[in-house]
Amino acid sequence: MNLGTALRFLRDNEEPVVLWIDALCINQRNDAERSSQVAKMRGIYKTADQVIIFLGDDLSPRAGKSFRRDPGPCVRFTGHDSDEDLIRQYMRKWSSSLTTEQISAPDVFCLIAILSRKISCLKFPQEIPESRLGAIFEALRIMLTTRWWDRIWVVQEAVVAEHMVVRYGNASMPWKMLATVAIRYHGGVVSNLLDSVSSDDTKVLRLLSRVRDLDHFRQTWRAQSQKLDLLALLRQFCNRNSSDSRDKIFALLGLCDQSQTLNPDYSWNEVTVYVKYLIQMIQQKSHSLH
Repeated sequence: MNLGTALRFLRDNEEPVVLWIDALCINQRNDAERSSQVAKMRGIYKTADQVIIFLGDDLSPRAGKSFRRDPGPCVRFTGHDSDEDLIRQYMRKWSSSLTTEQISAPDVFCLIAILSRKISCLKFPQEIPESRLGAIFEALRIMLTTRWWDRIWVVQEAVVAEHMVVRYGNASMPWKMLATVAIRYHGGVVSNLLDSVSSDDTKVLRLLSRVRDLDHFRQTWRAQSQKLDLLALLRQFCNRNSSDSRDKIFALLGLCDQSQTLNPDYSWNEVTVYVKYLIQMIQQKSHSLH
């Protein structure tokens, strides 16, 4: 359901768009092909020109409503000074008593763009109605609680990729912009920007810890020369969701020291997968003691 929505939002009415999507490009019913391709996922994410994190349709989780809706042109935030005109445009809309538009993804990304900038640049005008600010922060809460954040496969996707773009509805921004806001918020840097925002609304920003933690692991993985053992990864990410229980392990293999891991094999059942990797971890620990 989310894939169909993503394809509608990512298409371009003027130019062809080339995408690699695992659910379409890998035959999920062929164990041999699936095993071979999953073993290559690290390389696919790492060498991609751009990895798109699609968080869903900002207005409706139901495919029927999404299908009938024209996504419209993508509103692109860059995280640079070029965003200023776009930010001021949305802030004027928020302040206008004549605005009847629903809050949507560009409003959420505009909020993130404001929080990503230096404190001296912009503040929320006092004339923005509290109810409208509340609606924007509620939309941010919905974005930060989509299923993407809980999936096991997104760890490798977000950590290995060189260039990531976040798409939500018809808005886009670089991952770095979102990560900057998460780091600034948890460092107490954005508090002055939020003087006119109710404390109930700003509580939503605590959810940015999900972004901060994932980005912190991304930086840690790169700093440690990409050599982590599977047991450490399982301890950190075992609570994430997967539609196939074997992916609790297979989805993390691309983040392990490549010289110390087996290849994924979807011909194994769940018990076999866990037994084989348990034996491997015991053997590795045994060798390290000698």
